Amino acid sequence: MSKLFHKPQLWFIIPAIVSIALLSAFLRADFNQFVPSYSDIYNDAFYHWRQAYTFSATGFNGGYYTINELAAPLSFSHFYHHGPGYPVLYGTLGKLPGWQLTSSLWLNMVLVSLALVILQAGIPLTLRQRITSSLIVIAVFPVLIYMATGMAESLHHAGAILLAYLCWRLINERQSLALRPYVFLLAIITALTLTRPTWGILFIPVLLLRAPRWSLGNILLYSGIGAVCFVALYGFHTLLIAPYPFLDKSLGLENGLIGAIQLRLDRLNLNLEAWNRGIPVEIAQRYIVAALLPATAVLWIVRRRSFSAEAIFHLANLSLPLAINLFANDMTFYRDFRAMAPHLLLSLLVLIACRRWLIPAVFIALQTVMLPQFLTEYRATVEPQFTPGLVEQITVFRDQTREVLTYDPLASSAWCNTLLFVMENRDNQVLTIPPELALIDPGIGLSFYIGYWGETAPLTYPLRSRYLLLSEGNRALIGENARLTLLVNTAAGGVYQNEDTEC
Repeated sequence: MSKLFHKPQLWFIIPAIVSIALLSAFLRADFNQFVPSYSDIYNDAFYHWRQAYTFSATGFNGGYYTINELAAPLSFSHFYHHGPGYPVLYGTLGKLPGWQLTSSLWLNMVLVSLALVILQAGIPLTLRQRITSSLIVIAVFPVLIYMATGMAESLHHAGAILLAYLCWRLINERQSLALRPYVFLLAIITALTLTRPTWGILFIPVLLLRAPRWSLGNILLYSGIGAVCFVALYGFHTLLIAPYPFLDKSLGLENGLIGAIQLRLDRLNLNLEAWNRGIPVEIAQRYIVAALLPATAVLWIVRRRSFSAEAIFHLANLSLPLAINLFANDMTFYRDFRAMAPHLLLSLLVLIACRRWLIPAVFIALQTVMLPQFLTEYRATVEPQFTPGLVEQITVFRDQTREVLTYDPLASSAWCNTLLFVMENRDNQVLTIPPELALIDPGIGLSFYIGYWGETAPLTYPLRSRYLLLSEGNRALIGENARLTLLVNTAAGGVYQNEDTEC
């Protein structure tokens, strides 16, 4: 062990210290008032937090987390569209101290710090490398922005830091890398892919760097195997998650090969048109990722013998996820900003580990210039989670419903432990989850009904969830389509029991 790891120093805690300083000194946040984002584009944070709470209490036996009561194809998986990775890891880690409203904040800091200490202890870094690697972590702005939220991004940032250590070893040792760390590298990529499928694209460079020699045949073979692993895990991921009816993931093959290609080109055109749209730090990150591709290619030419494996890794790590975002994703709602940040972080840390100083130094200088824009976005994203008085409202709702919203561990179906709500229940805001649901019995899952962008997605009757939370208007819309018994009236709406379920 002493040969593999070096005595860690305290540089790895810099990101956590900066995060706490921003929360305490810059925002003057009251941690006792923290509630994960429940409205607008970051309301996923609420679902992440709540799923981890459920898993910490009931494991895989909690209620469903779905949209419009559409469950995952695999019956044991009751998780939302992002899959089981976050709730299983965070719920497990948060079980011992007890899951609290602020648990995600502290676990974000712990995971990033642990990954960074592994990187800095596992690689024989100089003092300059240790300091620079810590600075890189905070200079990739999404790290600090999302560390202070309930979003799942810190899990991916920690994964990127851990992968930087393992990929550095692969680049330097290649075929001589022992089987155990190589299998561990593949296992980490697999686990991350089941949380965010784009991670699976790393199978291509990781398998390619293991090839005994780079003939055309070997390149095609190992790249093909990596692509098959990516597609297989992507397919498995879709079996674990609740369907998301508002995102078209069709390949367009029903229109023939030409039609499918045209569909991807249309998506590319839309994303290129949106390239300069968004917040300043988001736009800057797109240009930085795009600039790193020719930069690593130039280094490959200048340092061909010593840099070839490294360059192949960077080109694959950056270009393949970027291509997925351009041809298959949507450059809105900060999607590419979040999706590309871990890959950017991974490449920058590997560059530092390999003692390439120019690109990381230029990156830190550019990000320093962008500090005012970063602070503006940090405040806009993080501050709304600290709303005075909201925790008290949530506690009142929990107490009001404690006797009626109860988890049944012996229920015949997970739907018997699920509550359905209409996302527009709160102030008619289409992307808002009632925050009062945060502290109800942790075994109760949450399924929401939503129909937006001018399209109303119809519910299928009879309803499957045992419980419902409805405003007066939404109860009227359901009408006689469901037999509902009012259990209790609250400020957040009426809590009903669905008499059409077999519970």
